[in-house]
Amino acid sequence: MGISMLITCCVVNTTTSNKVKQTLSCYWVALKQFYGYQKSEVFAVAFALLAAGAVILTLNVLLLGGQIIFFQSLSLLGYCLFPLDIGALICMLKDSVIIKLIVVFVTLAWSSWAAYPFMSSAVNPRRKALALYPVFLMYVSVGFLIIAID
Repeated sequence: MGISMLITCCVVNTTTSNKVKQTLSCYWVALKQFYGYQKSEVFAVAFALLAAGAVILTLNVLLLGGQIIFFQSLSLLGYCLFPLDIGALICMLKDSVIIKLIVVFVTLAWSSWAAYPFMSSAVNPRRKALALYPVFLMYVSVGFLIIAID
């Protein structure tokens, strides 16, 4: 239940005026349910999330009129995911939830900032935000996985 809900949170797009609250509540429910899963299952979800993210990112940029191929988006996700990897290593050493939240927030900002130049060169300047939004959602999902793992 939690795994499918987390993947749904990555691609769901609500039409109400309170998108942020609904997205965060969806992530919170998925995060609470992740505590019962083994680490191998969480790895499988993270791997599937990144693979699906590369496909969605490629399709999104192509539909926005940009120029990108699948392997470029896969490379983008890999290089820009490195700060979150560092954050995951730090969070493995610390058990405090507050420290985990701070580390994930900082590394999430770092990863998103690293993805900005790649995405801004791939699409029309007026559509940068539309191209960056799915990348940011995917990095937020990875950040929640980092927090959920003990």
